[in-house]
Amino acid sequence: MSYRILAAIVAGLLLCSETIAMAEPGDELIGDWERTIGARKTREVWHIVRDNGRFTLSGRYFQGDKEVGKFRGEGEKFDEASATLTCKLTIDLAGQAAKRDQAQYEITLKGARLSVISTLGSRKETINLSKAKATDVPAPSAGSPAAPAGETAAS
Repeated sequence: MSYRILAAIVAGLLLCSETIAMAEPGDELIGDWERTIGARKTREVWHIVRDNGRFTLSGRYFQGDKEVGKFRGEGEKFDEASATLTCKLTIDLAGQAAKRDQAQYEITLKGARLSVISTLGSRKETINLSKAKATDVPAPSAGSPAAPAGETAAS
């Protein structure tokens, strides 16, 4: 085998191992996740990003392509040992005052689904979200019209 071929193979292997080593704990949480809730078939989309090592969570509610509300994480903390993102949420359903949800949210990956456990006192609720395709998430709108009655992030 020639020296050039061997050098190319070694360079390729080094590049691959360097790329693999660059993956950080929590990368699997990054992206858009969704579920459908309530009788009105409201679509809930969670958006998780990491910028300079800090996780940020935001989300929106849709009926069809129409945005009917949004939420954002507060105090996001990522625990590398358990690969869990924790935070509180502020929910903004247009037509209502924004409110901070008092529940604590724990977000982890369970298989191919995002598992979200909300805890408020002794009450726990688990929801599961599926990975959303980028083409399935409408672009943000300038404002959120009135939200459907009775449907919240915990619905």
